Amino acid sequence: MKMKQKWEEIKIELTTIEPLHIGGTSHILSDVHNPIVLLNGDIPAIPSTSLKGAWRAQIERYLIEYLVDNNLLEKGEAKGLKPCIPSQSLTEDEQILFDKYRINKSVSREGKTKFFSNPCNYDVKSDYICPACYLLGAQTLHGFVRVPFLLPSKGQQEIDTLLYSIREDRAKGGAAKGSNRGWYVVNPGIKFEGKLEILTKDELNGWEFGKKRVKLKYNRLDRWLDDPSWIVARIKKDLIKERLEAIQLLGGYKSKGCGRVEITVSFSS
Repeated sequence: MKMKQKWEEIKIELTTIEPLHIGGTSHILSDVHNPIVLLNGDIPAIPSTSLKGAWRAQIERYLIEYLVDNNLLEKGEAKGLKPCIPSQSLTEDEQILFDKYRINKSVSREGKTKFFSNPCNYDVKSDYICPACYLLGAQTLHGFVRVPFLLPSKGQQEIDTLLYSIREDRAKGGAAKGSNRGWYVVNPGIKFEGKLEILTKDELNGWEFGKKRVKLKYNRLDRWLDDPSWIVARIKKDLIKERLEAIQLLGGYKSKGCGRVEITVSFSS
């Protein structure tokens, strides 16, 4: 018998309110120093990594505000709701804990642990997976959603202007020599769309969206789902629809007037 995976599609529409710039890779023969992400050389795209990162940040912000508003911050870890917001290096307290509990580690030239070759063994009983990682994945463990690239709707003029910027020489009070750089942005008013996918059931692994995952090393990794109020409808509303629609800025050059967007999420049922 074939063990099936079942998926649900969710439509995402994004409209640029301001010029949008998400950096791509410069072409060796191009005069544009700060290009945007293009597919097939001329189709602007919003990468899934950009959308996923902004979405994760919104979920983490929501969880922290939820814990603070309900006087639950000190109980956040016990309830599995406190998000892990990673840093490239460890604090002194974290260093002690990792030295005590972890075996496979990599040490930088400064002697501080940077990362671990197998960092998510979940070999400590206090370990858990927060809602952000439940949806979007943690290291070595995939989540329940696939985040799409967003592509422009047909029949639009996405890019029609090459902009230039200079670096100001504050000592001289004028433009610095050789600092005139060209860069493209996506025009305001451009609509992008894509379909996010939710893994609603994985029969082989025994996983079901909105329920704690079985066949994991520790049974209480998804302990936030011990709270019966976290039903599927609430997860879709509070963590997916409202958090995606809360994204207002995306991409780079935000301090230069770029990046304001509006997102609409539509469920099929």
